[in-house]
Amino acid sequence: MTRSGNPALDQFFDSVAMALQGTMPEDARDFAISERLDWQEQRIEERVYEGLDHETAIAETLAEDVSPQHVAESILEDYYEREVQSPLLNRFGRGNVVAYAFFSMMTVLYTAFLYLQVFLPSSRGLRIPVDVETIRRFFPAPLPFPDLSWQFLFLVGYPLLAPLVTGWLCAKAIPVRPHTAIYHAFLPVLLLNYLIAAALYPAKEPLLFAISQTLYGLPVGYLTAYTTHKAIRRRQLKPRRTSTLSI
Repeated sequence: MTRSGNPALDQFFDSVAMALQGTMPEDARDFAISERLDWQEQRIEERVYEGLDHETAIAETLAEDVSPQHVAESILEDYYEREVQSPLLNRFGRGNVVAYAFFSMMTVLYTAFLYLQVFLPSSRGLRIPVDVETIRRFFPAPLPFPDLSWQFLFLVGYPLLAPLVTGWLCAKAIPVRPHTAIYHAFLPVLLLNYLIAAALYPAKEPLLFAISQTLYGLPVGYLTAYTTHKAIRRRQLKPRRTSTLSI
């Protein structure tokens, strides 16, 4: 990596390089940091030309970047968005498109199941080897007998588990701010859910699914992606931190 010869700048960009550990190829990382360093040096020269002393100019320039982690996220986001060139990705953002694809597939799969339930109803589910009359000998008659069919389990379990799995997948596929991408992508997905619920009316299951995704799916998917992303970043930084401490 290019060195500036200034201890403050070199220390700052060493921290940037550490924050980018394991997130992108080393040659791409070093090239991006070198470009950012050249830009910083130009800004410092402009401040010196305006009358500031060199140390004050460096301090003010670095203060504008907030922190090395902030600069690292900016570099990683730029690399991720430019890695694949496509008019669609350039228009909406690669992370937003990936998150939308995951949550759209989640919605389409569940909608297909609801469509079959509405238009191809079937009461032949999984049966346990005990009939209702035998159960009534041991339990009072008003006790409801649960539906243990696979359709019922899928109908109830899918909306609970799908946001967890999809949020985890987004965190694995999107290296920078996956939770923000989920928030941006979920809004059109929710609109799609309510349009499907209107199309399948008077069936109530699609509407309940849309409401559950609004109140449960969005926050759970957001939090799952956020916590998974933090865990991934800690794991990526762990080898570097361990080697630094051993020295």
